[in-house]
Order: sequence, then structure tokens, then C-alpha cells
Amino acid sequence: MAEQTVTLQPGESKVIAFEVVPSVAKTFQVSVDGLSGSFEAVWSPALSYVSFGHVDVAINAYIPGNIWVDGTRYAAPTTLELVQGSHEFNAEVPSGYRFLTWKVYDAMTKEVIKLEAEPHCWLVVDRPLMVMRADVEPI
Repeated sequence: MAEQTVTLQPGESKVIAFEVVPSVAKTFQVSVDGLSGSFEAVWSPALSYVSFGHVDVAINAYIPGNIWVDGTRYAAPTTLELVQGSHEFNAEVPSGYRFLTWKVYDAMTKEVIKLEAEPHCWLVVDRPLMVMRADVEPI
């Protein structure tokens, strides 16, 4: 997380602020020079982050490409904040490649949620962090 070192003269005070954007919903412990506390990060059930992109399975790495989400074209790989519910995805297969499958998984647990054999698919966004891989291979 965040760390900051501050040196003060006797009698001096200073306001220190930290902005923390946790990637998981849980209780975090905070400690400052022997003083401790905690805060709880919660997931907004209305929004999720979905990362997506094309993965060349021959080298197991993301490659540039375009993916359509709900009718809008995005350069991939990228991450979007989406409302919960059903969303339409379409992989625009890069030149020199052929589409294999969409692999969708929970980014925190690595649980595979869905495998789809067509470049066009619908996905129900219902978790805080999801990853969609459009697996492709060279022709």
C-alpha cells in the first residue's frame, strides 16, 4: 500500500493524507508510529472492473487488437468499469491470427467463469474484478 516518511521538529505538526484504492474488499490494518487503526474496503455491487484483450497462446502474452463492448470499439488490452448485468463483447481478430476461445475468469480467485467458442459473446458482469481473454493463435 502507501508509505510516507515525515520528520517533524518539536512542537511542529503536519497533516498527512493517503489515498488508497484497494483491489479487494476486506479490512485493512493501518499503523503509524505505534498508533494503529483499520478501515474496511467494500465492493460497490453496482460496478465491476473488467480487463480484456487478445492473448497469443503461442507466446502466452497480450497482443494489440480491438474489442467491441456494448457496441463501442476499444483498443485492447484495457480495463473498463462496467455496471452489473449483461454486456456484449466481440473480439476483432488481429490480422494473421485466428480466434480460439473467450476465457473469462474471476481475477481474485482465478476461477474460470465461462468459456465461449465464438468471437461474439454475452457476459453477465457480477463480480468486482473479471478478466476476459480472447485467445488467438497465429495462422
